[in-house]
Parts: sequence; structure tokens; C-alpha cells
Amino acid sequence: MSEISVEDFIKEKNQRNYRELFESFKYSLITAIYYALGLTVGASLYKNIQSDVFEKLTTVGSTEIQSLFLTNVLIYFSLFLIVLFLGFCLFGHHLINVIPAVIGITAGIRIAYYLINFGAKGIGYSLLMIAPYSALYITVLTLTVENSSMLSKALLEAAKNCDVTLVAKPYMKKYLVLGAGIIVASIINAVLIHLLNDIITI
Repeated sequence: MSEISVEDFIKEKNQRNYRELFESFKYSLITAIYYALGLTVGASLYKNIQSDVFEKLTTVGSTEIQSLFLTNVLIYFSLFLIVLFLGFCLFGHHLINVIPAVIGITAGIRIAYYLINFGAKGIGYSLLMIAPYSALYITVLTLTVENSSMLSKALLEAAKNCDVTLVAKPYMKKYLVLGAGIIVASIINAVLIHLLNDIITI
């Protein structure tokens, strides 16, 4: 039996801990990278191609709670359903992170609009009116991406190996909770914009 020094033992243990830590936050990290990339692309697009289409993306129509809620649900729940659908595809885990990038592009365009047109006030407006909801939604989306990626990989493994049995019930329970999270986030966003719109102006 070969002996191992204390230093080597500690080094190996640290490496194992780092690997476990990375595995724990892998999906969060990947989602954050794609989202940040989308923010950068969105901001660059608005800066270089300012058009009426981008103006429409940045303007809020009705500030009534019902209208804002329905708009949020229509947009973000649709993206949630796309991520869910990709979870049931054998190779869906390769495509899932396109969704955080798309959301990042939209947020990047909106933030760039307020920053370029309103300067320091635009930064404050973005922090108060855009950042809270974006942070809440991206948290729910990250958990959804993780769930869908794991389900997609499990489906692929079950397709390759007949001895592997897929139990979908735990994934479906998580989807129900996360779907409820989207609705709650949409309600919070609608209420905040409705309440703050008359107070915070630029």
C-alpha cells in the first residue's frame, strides 16, 4: 500500500472540494455567462443601431397592474415553456442557454436606452425599475435551466442504456414550483412598476 504525504492529501482534498463546488454552481455559472454575454450584445446593438424597433422594446405601455402582469406572463412564461420543452429533448441541454442570452440581449437594449438617453438618471432608473425583476427572473430561469439540462441528459442516458429507468416525477414537481415562481415574479414586477411609475420619472 503506497503512502501519501500530508501535503498531497490536503492538495487532493482541496481539488476534490473545488470540483464539487464547481459542479454545484455549474449551471448558475453557465447561465450567468450567457446572460452577461446577452447584456453586452444588447447594449452594443442599441449603441450602434438605434432604431424604432429598439425604442418600442424600451417603452412601457399601460402601467395598469393587470396589463403589466399579462405582458410579463406572456413573454417570460413563454420563455419558461421553451426551456421546459427543451428539457424533454434528447439534445435540448445543448440549446437551453440560448434563452438566457436572449433575455440578456433584451435587458441590455433597455439599459443602454436609459443610459444613453438619460445619463446618470438612466442608471438610477435601470437599477430601480429593471434590475430587481431581472435578478428575480434570472434566478428562477437558472433553476429552470438546471432542471431542464438534467432532465435532457437523463433522457439521453435512458435512450442509450436500456437498463436506465427515467423517473420524471421529481422534475415535473420542480417545473410546477418554478412556473409558480414566474407568476409571482410577474406580479411583483407589475405592482412595483405601477406603484413607482408616478414617483420615479426621467
